Amino acid sequence: MPRDSNGPLTSVKAGLETWFDETMAAAKQQYSKYATVFLFITGAVLAVALNASTIDVARDLWTDAAARQAVVEAAGSDEETTKACVADGTAVEQAQCDSSA
Repeated sequence: MPRDSNGPLTSVKAGLETWFDETMAAAKQQYSKYATVFLFITGAVLAVALNASTIDVARDLWTDAAARQAVVEAAGSDEETTKACVADGTAVEQAQCDSSA
């Protein structure tokens, strides 16, 4: 019977497994490389296009009380929503809270 033999079929299967593992490792490495480059370039373009500077934001928050208060209120309202979602009991309500956050 063919199922009882451990000859060429087993070696072919081992060869295919090795090929697949090596191919997937190479694909993962290539994907990681290109994803990193793409995300870096996208971030740089957005930072330049939106004139987003961490130093400018920090300076604005340090000197502008109205902007600082608006950020604090926005963070507080998000925290209240999160607390309300945690207090809900059913799994459906929790899933709705998770999807809206």
